[in-house]
Amino acid sequence: MTELWQSLSTLQQVLVIIAVPSTLILVLQLILLLCGLGDEDGSFDGLDGDQINDFSVADIGGLRLFTLRGVLSFLAIGSWTALTVSTSAKAVWIPVVSGLAAGIAADVLLAVIMRSVRRLQQSGNIEIENAIGKQGEVYIPVPADRAGFGKVNVVLQGRLVELDAVTDSERMLKTGEEIVVTDVVGNAVVAEPKKD
Repeated sequence: MTELWQSLSTLQQVLVIIAVPSTLILVLQLILLLCGLGDEDGSFDGLDGDQINDFSVADIGGLRLFTLRGVLSFLAIGSWTALTVSTSAKAVWIPVVSGLAAGIAADVLLAVIMRSVRRLQQSGNIEIENAIGKQGEVYIPVPADRAGFGKVNVVLQGRLVELDAVTDSERMLKTGEEIVVTDVVGNAVVAEPKKD
């Protein structure tokens, strides 16, 4: 093993010193992520993600390039690429430039993938304002002239939800009657009878 180490040039030794630990940390992060102990950005449960993960200096075009995982991928991919190129390159600058290019490409690709993953996430919270203009059905009768609350069922954000409702109508809205949501008042919707 010592002979192999001594047969490497100084550049190659530096690249090995960078490549091996960064690769091991990336693999460890992946294992912890698969075990459910990390998140998609590289921070770990129980620790503040801003301290561990994102010494985020920039958020370039929605891409978070300067994350712990991004820097590790830059170092790992860049150093392994430079090490591979250095075995056949005559000039020292060729492996350095190829390593930098591969590292930057790996970091940008990782940032694009993570941005795509974040876009797939949904909070699951109902935005009651989205109910305006939706049609539904009375579930619990709604008293006339906003005299009290009833309940209506409306398909909102892809699921059937039960909402508190009032009406400006002069008559009570009965169970099973079709309605249209015209406004939002606090945590309730204003339901009006559907006109045929």
